[in-house]
Amino acid sequence: RWYAIATTGLMGSAQPRGFTNLLVNGAGRVNMRARSSNANNTFGHDRWYALTQTAAIAVSTVSNVADGVPSLMRLTQSQATAQRMGYAQVIVSADCRHLRGQQVTLSGKARLSAAHAIRYAIIEWTGTADAPIRDVVNAWTNATYTGGNFFKSTSNTISDVGAISPGANTLADLTPLTVTLGSAFNNLIVMAWTESAEAQTVTLDLRLQLEPGGVASSFEVRPVTVEERLCEPFYQKSFPRGTTPANAQSKHKQRPAAVTKPRGELKSKL
Repeated sequence: RWYAIATTGLMGSAQPRGFTNLLVNGAGRVNMRARSSNANNTFGHDRWYALTQTAAIAVSTVSNVADGVPSLMRLTQSQATAQRMGYAQVIVSADCRHLRGQQVTLSGKARLSAAHAIRYAIIEWTGTADAPIRDVVNAWTNATYTGGNFFKSTSNTISDVGAISPGANTLADLTPLTVTLGSAFNNLIVMAWTESAEAQTVTLDLRLQLEPGGVASSFEVRPVTVEERLCEPFYQKSFPRGTTPANAQSKHKQRPAAVTKPRGELKSKL
């Protein structure tokens, strides 16, 4: 009672499905640093770095958010003074330069514990490949979302900026952002942030996907071991998952103290 079905998969002529998301660790399932506090322009979840208006925030992972949403990255505004905060990722030049002149679409889910707008952007870095200025914000209070205003203009092309305004603590889909990229970029940067200065304890939860083409597809959930392997060229540790790397550990545990950087200083640039 078995019969054959002809398909076009990895060996066929059709475009195979898989590795749709150009962003690594888009839902924050990998967090090798396990930091409790993140200053401006420092890494939190693997491949993601915090951008803050004035001072450090906290990053963590929220699990079992809803059916079909097993995890989200969470930013917590931990300062007594209200401030804006965001998360960003640089895509390696070799993994995005083939998209020059092509369409890409940014989509995802977001939730803010305050009833304020959430903004998100696709930015093209036209400077030296894999050496971007990661802190792309020029003036957090500037409501004009272009280079030289909210964003820094040096070697940056702001492809487009989107916004949603869900109710407080409401998980919402981002309105997909589709752009045609230019012909001179070397890296792409994706950023999401709070439009307003948020009070202490306000949280921003995110899951993001950037993919080729003009249509947003369902969020790609890769095996967590694959996601970890994609992160390891930029950061590795010898401690168990969820344990913050530290020096001066007990010699009886035989835990190496050093955190390795397999590609020299590449992780500090990307």
